[in-house]
Amino acid sequence: MNEKTAMLQEGDLYVVKQGQLMYVEREGDLPKVPVSEEAKAALLQLRRRCRRVLGGFRLDVALVASALIQYAASLPQAETIVRDYDDAIRGALRQRTRRHWTARAASDDAHNLSRVKGLRPPGADDASE
Repeated sequence: MNEKTAMLQEGDLYVVKQGQLMYVEREGDLPKVPVSEEAKAALLQLRRRCRRVLGGFRLDVALVASALIQYAASLPQAETIVRDYDDAIRGALRQRTRRHWTARAASDDAHNLSRVKGLRPPGADDASE
């Protein structure tokens, strides 16, 4: 590692201007916006496809993400796309939560029934009487 690269901080953003590496100051917390694992995978896959098209040049992930965001935000249906994605995510979460609580309620019911003398949970073997 040479002197110049020793001064670089991992996770910081730098650009080359007039042959010099310059630190880019980030504004706010926007560069730190968390994204889903599926979105990360799609972003990295797109970056690999771009690398083939650009003759092996490896683009910065932030550049690829910025290009996609700027393009998508300019689309007339951008709000609809975001709303539909939100509906899909919330629907999946509601469904997962509903399955959890339904399974838990059934388990609690079976436990409570087994505590009452003479009652057994549904599906218990009646042959033992």
